Amino acid sequence: MKLDKCVLLIILISFIYVSVAFAAVPTEALINQQSLDTAKEKSKIEEAINLSKMNPKQFLVDKKNILNRNELTEIKSATELEYGNAYKVVSINKNVIQALLDGTNLATILQTTPYYWEFPVLFRKDSVIKPVASFKMAKHNNEWQVVEIGGYLSPEQINFSSNTAELNNILKNKSLGKVDSFIHFRWYSIHSDFLYISTEGKEYFVPLIHGRDELYGLRNKAVYTRDELVSAIGPIIKKNLEVNSPITGYPSS
Repeated sequence: MKLDKCVLLIILISFIYVSVAFAAVPTEALINQQSLDTAKEKSKIEEAINLSKMNPKQFLVDKKNILNRNELTEIKSATELEYGNAYKVVSINKNVIQALLDGTNLATILQTTPYYWEFPVLFRKDSVIKPVASFKMAKHNNEWQVVEIGGYLSPEQINFSSNTAELNNILKNKSLGKVDSFIHFRWYSIHSDFLYISTEGKEYFVPLIHGRDELYGLRNKAVYTRDELVSAIGPIIKKNLEVNSPITGYPSS
């Protein structure tokens, strides 16, 4: 009898824990949790940037003609650049894609998928500060390293992704002021980032499309339900799966 009571207590505690873990909280609080300022690895990442042989600011100045980002053209010195608020980005894998097609809730799987940190790079001229590029810090050989400089998002998208107030406002305006999950993920072969939001058993997606305003019928910064997203990109995903295309990797162009 005592054993049965112990088992029942464990099950009850587990249920309470899961319920609390996915309870709806103010969206702004969850957005802030995706900021490097609240991450346990913050000091290690900042140290890795300082010790890196690859200086992102200097690289952007030296390679601005190769990178072909118009925003870099008037920058003359690395001293004109500074780093903005870094935010967490999940790079999805085949498991996430399959779960999307299968109808499995994505919240848990996205929270356990490898991630990196995206740093906005800002150009300061007089009293004006504007985003011009970004770079990634990811774990490689168990160490945080600079792994990509330039970025896929436009300056406006970079600013939006790192701006808690603007992110919060756009979601509140869509009646998403309290949610269970908020995750920023990147899907290279779909040429888009997505903001993933789940609340009350429903899932929503906000696309940030690379290099254009609309793709596959999806528009930048619009809010889509899961069914609307799968309806738009499902056919191309399934086609890629059938021909074994690299549906998660970097785009071919």
